[in-house]
Amino acid sequence: MVQIMEILFSISFFSIIFSISVYFFALLINTFKWHQLVPGYTVKQLFLLTLVCQYYSIILPGQLAGEVVKAYKLGKGKQDAEKIAASVIIDRITGLIGLTLVTITGLMFSKTDLAGELMPWLGMIIIISSLGLCLFRFNLFEKAVRKILFFIQRFFHSTSRITDQCSQLIDAWKAYLKKPFLLMTSVLFGIIFQIMATILNLIIGKAVGIDIAFSDWCWIFGVVSVIIFLPITIGGVGLREGGFVLLLGSLGVPNEKALAMSLSIFGLRIFAAFVGGIVDFRMDFKKT
Repeated sequence: MVQIMEILFSISFFSIIFSISVYFFALLINTFKWHQLVPGYTVKQLFLLTLVCQYYSIILPGQLAGEVVKAYKLGKGKQDAEKIAASVIIDRITGLIGLTLVTITGLMFSKTDLAGELMPWLGMIIIISSLGLCLFRFNLFEKAVRKILFFIQRFFHSTSRITDQCSQLIDAWKAYLKKPFLLMTSVLFGIIFQIMATILNLIIGKAVGIDIAFSDWCWIFGVVSVIIFLPITIGGVGLREGGFVLLLGSLGVPNEKALAMSLSIFGLRIFAAFVGGIVDFRMDFKKT
């Protein structure tokens, strides 16, 4: 533990400020990505909600909790609430596809022995994500879902509002599927965001004394991002540290530096979450 603290305290003030700047710039790119799907709202409003998402992703299990809160806060009481919910879901799926593509590209240029083991899993993620994105293009699937909603509404009348909202969500989702260029643009922004996040890892890695290739950071951060996506621990604590130690260790990086790297990334997220918590406390998004 003493060695880890020594590494953390050796990070220069310039590296800290630069890392924070890159992190918030990456969040801004992610905001532009979402803005393509909901152009009726300002970039400022969506950026503030992205910060709020950071806050709830820290205090609740998994990364999806923040996305749910983001959709709820923007859509509450609005007529296009189902479209907003659909935009958040599609934004997350296209982001996952972009993340996986960057991760696979990094593995292709890496000399790690784990490439053969990870490639099939990453390929599966892309296939599942792509199918999940386009499921409502298949009439049989859509009819099956709508029949289930009709059955629930018929026998459980108290759920009629929820089933109606689900039906409208499907309609909004299908409307997005009619715009393939928009979806491809969203994936492209997802790739750019992931590259920026990888650059951030490279910067922090250098600051804590980790000197590995950019291609390795591409796949390492990508795999860690998939791991902490799972709703197992609060803010991904434990999963993030274990992922960095295991993956960086496969490249010969000492555990102390890997843990310092993980804690630095977590520290950035806590800072962004702190800002997001202030935004959440002070702003009423229904009036924004």
